[in-house]
Amino acid sequence: MYQQIQGITQKPVIKVINTHFHWDHWQGNESYAAQNPKMEIITSEKTKENMSKPDAGGGGVPYIEKQIANMPGEIDKLKADILKETDAAKKKNLESNLQQAETFLQELKQMKPALPTRTVATTLTLKEAGREIQLHALGRGHTNGDLYIYLPKEKVVATGDALIDWMPFLNDGYPEEWVQTLTALEKLDFTQIVPGHGDVQPKGHLAFFRGYLSDLIDAVKKASAGGATLAEMQTKIGDQLAPKYEAGMSKHTLGRYRDRVGQNVEMVHKKVVLKA
Repeated sequence: MYQQIQGITQKPVIKVINTHFHWDHWQGNESYAAQNPKMEIITSEKTKENMSKPDAGGGGVPYIEKQIANMPGEIDKLKADILKETDAAKKKNLESNLQQAETFLQELKQMKPALPTRTVATTLTLKEAGREIQLHALGRGHTNGDLYIYLPKEKVVATGDALIDWMPFLNDGYPEEWVQTLTALEKLDFTQIVPGHGDVQPKGHLAFFRGYLSDLIDAVKKASAGGATLAEMQTKIGDQLAPKYEAGMSKHTLGRYRDRVGQNVEMVHKKVVLKA
């Protein structure tokens, strides 16, 4: 990504904003910091805390060591899958994945994590060469430290994984608060969403994504009150919500509806029903 930026402008990157602590959204900090030691790395206070926690399952500094330990096994599995695969297109995809995995492992071994140098408690407005950039910590959702980047003139919001173009990952999330936080985000005047994953979306996608979370929570609560087991809920609710959400949540090979709805049901049951 840094190389792509250099293809547009040779000016140094002076600020990097981390939306949350999951590894795929901050481990690239060092690529920018290496080019400009004075660069600021900005995130929310909670996200900076999470990056240093030993138990931050989705991506703090200690997670790098876990990745280094786990990657050789993943590489061996990819090699075995390549030997077994007979479909040429699938084999080519696996070979590409193997090359990426091997390169990634070498990067991890050499990594010097670049942590945030500045934090946001609630809001912060940056003025850069006449461009206004607002940073908003609107509440808990995908994590306890989600940060939204809002460009009021351009009417664009970048959301990290608090709003994406496929099924949400709820393991570090706060489902009920997430719905409320997205409602707070909706009040900003924007027309386009740059999500943490997937394609750029119109503002209307927010209502669809929030609707899935809301309907999922309601369905789990109702099924649990009716005495359904977790396994029964995972099947029943997956089918129940499919007509409204499966097509829209299955546009990408990653994070498809059927691949993740069972896990989503389990997380809502754990975080909303059992916690209550």
